[in-house]
Amino acid sequence: PWQDGYQGGYSQPGSAQAAGRAPRVELAITNDQPYVQENVLLRLRLVSDQNLERADPELPNTNDFLLQKIEGPTTSSRSGDKGQREIVTDFTLTLTPLRSGDLELPAIKVTGTQAGTSQRGYPAPSTRYEVSSDRSRIQVRPVMTSVSPWLPLHDLSLTVNLDGAKDVEEGQPVTIALELKAVGATGAQLPSLEGTLDSPDFRVYREQTLTEGGLSADKR
Repeated sequence: PWQDGYQGGYSQPGSAQAAGRAPRVELAITNDQPYVQENVLLRLRLVSDQNLERADPELPNTNDFLLQKIEGPTTSSRSGDKGQREIVTDFTLTLTPLRSGDLELPAIKVTGTQAGTSQRGYPAPSTRYEVSSDRSRIQVRPVMTSVSPWLPLHDLSLTVNLDGAKDVEEGQPVTIALELKAVGATGAQLPSLEGTLDSPDFRVYREQTLTEGGLSADKR
């Protein structure tokens, strides 16, 4: 579930925006019991009364997790508990545990500026804010020693295409393309397949490696 985080920030005394509140932070994780090296999505959401002119997440340095932003910011609006309009700014991060156990995820700080609240037709100055999420704990499961190589994925497929296979001649090069697709990892995290082609009957030269990745259509 979404969790309300720390509420902070400040405004200049006497400014027209003094009545405005700093945004609050909500966090949600797609899997709170991941395996070591499993990529899970972490949603970082800022909820504010005013438009945010800037929002810059500062990802903490930790020996227990790797954090990387992969999408955002995206902006939408919703109705609050009392029917008031709230502006929502979303970021999507990948969270990769590096060891097993009951681990603490440090607070994620977000800094930026928020548009002022106009009064009597006059524009109000922007105000700076600094807010942080709550610290949370994640139960990380260990590597399964019976699985080698260890690739904690939801789906994995391999496609091989041999170009001009009908006209192969001794001493002449032929192009073979290996495509590895996975759900649950980025392209850069997948292992190289060059070693699987090792054979005394062939010489293999890797020309290039192309990687791409992104969120699935369901954003999960």
